[in-house]
Amino acid sequence: TASGYLDGLQFGVGGHLDLDDANCFTGSISGWTVDDSIDFRNIKTGDNTSFAFAKDADGTGGTLSLTDGQTVAKLHLLGHFTAANFSMGSDGHGGTLISNPEYIYGGAGERVLAAPHAA
Repeated sequence: TASGYLDGLQFGVGGHLDLDDANCFTGSISGWTVDDSIDFRNIKTGDNTSFAFAKDADGTGGTLSLTDGQTVAKLHLLGHFTAANFSMGSDGHGGTLISNPEYIYGGAGERVLAAPHAA
């Protein structure tokens, strides 16, 4: 469980991060890949919950923003992503879980979004 400043968080295979006060978290996250997840415990899951991903101008990362209409969390991720790299759902305890859905590869080698992980 993390809260506050954490410099250089590195995800591993199947990594999971719990954020009790996600809106207070600062620092950069790297290594985000398939089967990784972040639990935003203080961002309520509901009709007003939404997320967006904005790439950095230099293309080396971007900002994942998540809100429930009252609380806003912004995480900086290092790497090459699009909004398709993130799937949102309930954490089962009132918070919001963001995970990285699996990709399957089509006949020409293109990446096709598969069903997101169940939350």
